Amino acid sequence: MADSMSAMGQLLAAQGRPDEGLHKHAAALEIRRQLGDTVGIAESLNNLAVCFSQTGDQDRALSHFTECLEIMRKGKDPVRECKCLLNMGACYAEKLDFDVAIEIFEQAHAVCRSCGDLEDEAACLCNIGSAQVQKGKMEDALEKY
Repeated sequence: MADSMSAMGQLLAAQGRPDEGLHKHAAALEIRRQLGDTVGIAESLNNLAVCFSQTGDQDRALSHFTECLEIMRKGKDPVRECKCLLNMGACYAEKLDFDVAIEIFEQAHAVCRSCGDLEDEAACLCNIGSAQVQKGKMEDALEKY
């Protein structure tokens, strides 16, 4: 049931209806908490955070990403940890806090390198470069791109 609710939430968010997706992801989270499904809880927290970010509520998104990140680190899941950090960095960039965004993207980069996740490693570097551009640091951006 939780997987179905989660899938509906993702579909609604993809259709540009993140407010409706929030309700489905919250329901999935509740079910997963009752079941003690740690990985599912982290997934639901991540999905809620993405929806909050899509609605412009970066602070609530960051709160959920932070809780998700704690679970990923305890479970030693570096690939999901990296994705969570990438999402967190994007929230900070949306808040125009590029210094913190860069710090988070650099953390994500280190995690990606440690587990050999080349695709997300490249995404980290691009995100660092983009944040550097926003700060007006073109030479630093070129180094990362």
